[in-house]
Amino acid sequence: MQAGNKFFTVFFFLLCSLTFAQQHAEVESTAENTKKSIPFTHVPILVFRLNPWQMLRYDNNLQYGIEIAPPVGKFSFVFDYGRGKGKGSTFKEVKNKYSENFTRVYRAEIKGYFSDWYDFAALDKKPFGRYYSLSYEHNMANRNLVQKTFISGVDEEKLPYKETRQELRVNIGKHFHIHKHFFLELKAGAGLGRYNVPNPDNINSESFLPLELSKRSQRYVHAPGEKGLFFSRGLGLNLVFPL
Repeated sequence: MQAGNKFFTVFFFLLCSLTFAQQHAEVESTAENTKKSIPFTHVPILVFRLNPWQMLRYDNNLQYGIEIAPPVGKFSFVFDYGRGKGKGSTFKEVKNKYSENFTRVYRAEIKGYFSDWYDFAALDKKPFGRYYSLSYEHNMANRNLVQKTFISGVDEEKLPYKETRQELRVNIGKHFHIHKHFFLELKAGAGLGRYNVPNPDNINSESFLPLELSKRSQRYVHAPGEKGLFFSRGLGLNLVFPL
């Protein structure tokens, strides 16, 4: 089976799993109505999100976005955007050697909350409670790595190329209520990802030695001409501000 077919097969499986989990959550909705209430001033349909967690990864980027929560049903929709440069990385290896690296990230997510939209005082309601979600992330990196060569008289040379990475995950998350206008959102997820690194025509990969990468960077950086699938996992932390 080709890599593309495998990817979309897993996508279908994860979507079915999310639907099943949402149906199971309906059984628990009655018990959730006994929870303590918070004096919200209004029921927001728009939530601002800020994700500082991503700045600590190898491809550092500051992600921010919005969550749109329609006033009907249990589902909401998240759209995030992030960008970062190597010179702002928390990793010395990247900051010193690969300051010209640039990454751009787009994320989309569908959340299904455990309880009904109505009876808002139950504290486990959209968009303030526990949820399952299906997320898709598209990461594009412009890399400009310093690479050792076989070329006579040249020890090192910059190797410019582009890498794309796509990740599809099923997540479970929860909001921790700090204030009625400020929450912390913590989530964990797992799924499938794939990466693709085209080999530009102007790069003769045979002239370069294999990339020497640290353990932290091996998950995110691949050499020109490489592509494949990988197990996608991770934790997420967002600062949430209802508008």
